[in-house]
Amino acid sequence: MRSILKAKNSIVLNNLPILRNDEIGRLVREFNLLQNNNNSQIRSINNTKTRMIEQERLATLGQMIGGIAHNLKTPIFSISGANMAIVELVKELKNSVLDERVERKDFKEIALDIEKWTKKIDNYLEYMSDVITAVKGQTTVFSDDIREKIVLKDVFKNVRFLLEHEIRKNNIELEIKNYVENDIKMEGNSNILVQVLANLVQNSIDSYEDISKNDENRKIIIESAYDKSKKNIIIYVEDFGSGISRDIADRLFNEMVTTKGKRGTGLRIIYV
Repeated sequence: MRSILKAKNSIVLNNLPILRNDEIGRLVREFNLLQNNNNSQIRSINNTKTRMIEQERLATLGQMIGGIAHNLKTPIFSISGANMAIVELVKELKNSVLDERVERKDFKEIALDIEKWTKKIDNYLEYMSDVITAVKGQTTVFSDDIREKIVLKDVFKNVRFLLEHEIRKNNIELEIKNYVENDIKMEGNSNILVQVLANLVQNSIDSYEDISKNDENRKIIIESAYDKSKKNIIIYVEDFGSGISRDIADRLFNEMVTTKGKRGTGLRIIYV
């Protein structure tokens, strides 16, 4: 199943001008009163939708953070182990200085071992920094006013960081096919794009819920391509899960339609 997106907005109308103080003017006033009441209801509905979407976003983020916290345990323990190894090597180096039997090559071996463990720590710290950056991007209040140059490679990396635990837990392979060169950039809010893709990938993960974890085809593919003629970047999210029934597919972009029962609001795909 390939995922698609669609936008939808409510319309708030302005009042008609009252140009006469007669029956027509009275009717215009009554019409404006009805319209103001309708506009108020529309704003109230929109505010409710916004709150529901934000609650859903934070709930999803909470689930992601739980998985990310689990993933961070590995590098934290690894850094602790590497630090202990370096401490022991430093002790060995100090003892070797006064030992006449120790040759120059022995000092070189100790130095190389220290360098090896230091590089491992650097790699673990870089990984943790990237993960925390990805999470911080999703905790900010999103704004359409933010315009930045977006490199797809970085977006895909953040999506993988955010959902790595869920993917492993559900025995799913995430394959990223990025056919867009790094010098071709999108303009917009990278955090919103990460959220959109993360939601689509999470939907794909959910689609495997009723499929055996031993199934060989438990795969999600994110694929990007650049249309030179239209100067558009196209992103596909594809899975081989249970899919969406024709009945739901025909109503997919209607509000409050969801396949997730109490877990879904049916708003995200319309307003994201």
